[in-house]
Amino acid sequence: MKKVYILFLLLFIAGCSGQITSQEGNFNVHAFKVGKADSLLVSHQGQHILIDAGEEDDGEKIVAYLQSKNIQKLDALIITHFDKDHVGGADSIVRALQIEHIYVPNYESNSKQTRKFLEAIDEKQLTVETITDVQDLSVGKAMGKIYPPKQTNLKGDNDQSLVVSLSYGETSFLFTGDIEAPRIAELLTDSSISMPHTFLKVPHHGRFNRQTTALVEAVRPTYALITSSDKNPEHSETVAALEAVGAQIWTTRKGDVEFISDGEKIEVTE
Repeated sequence: MKKVYILFLLLFIAGCSGQITSQEGNFNVHAFKVGKADSLLVSHQGQHILIDAGEEDDGEKIVAYLQSKNIQKLDALIITHFDKDHVGGADSIVRALQIEHIYVPNYESNSKQTRKFLEAIDEKQLTVETITDVQDLSVGKAMGKIYPPKQTNLKGDNDQSLVVSLSYGETSFLFTGDIEAPRIAELLTDSSISMPHTFLKVPHHGRFNRQTTALVEAVRPTYALITSSDKNPEHSETVAALEAVGAQIWTTRKGDVEFISDGEKIEVTE
């Protein structure tokens, strides 16, 4: 009886410590091959968030993949910003799936793709949640936050991107939309976000700017994902910066890429 009590006590302590247990399953990041565009499905314990939706022609492909995995509901759809290569397929996704939360940045766009996205939301009588302050975010047991820009004088869509950080066990994931030099500089001085991260979704499809090296050196990712294409490849300077910190570099040029975390290490499949 004493042995049974000790075993129960050990299991209780492990459960309270926040450690990852084998029963929790893996945390997955599935990056879609959508050319020079972004769409990433983040999943754990039957919960799913989609970060961006590729271009217009990508929406049906993303929906088909989700349905093939019997995913009928998204716990969150995050549109990092309203460029056509991030919001383009969102109308198809809104029409096809149940969505608990729709998060968007705090600025307006009158692009055709954004209008179609908002029309689909109106048709389904859903609510858009505009992110103006740091927002808590979770998917399964993975916990994190959404970070909007603090500056109000940023130019263009890219620096309006919502940035997402998620942690699962000892692994951490940073999704940076298309942020450019001004927003990267802001991010690097933001004490509310912890650096480094195990995984980095490289900003702006691997384009290099004057803050790229500083970001890479702060994040020091073990795994780096670049959403690029043969037609629009990443810059060699960005690759060199990632290689300098020992990052393993993956791109979506040839196909989908999946990053699978057990809470301690990440495995990659193509």
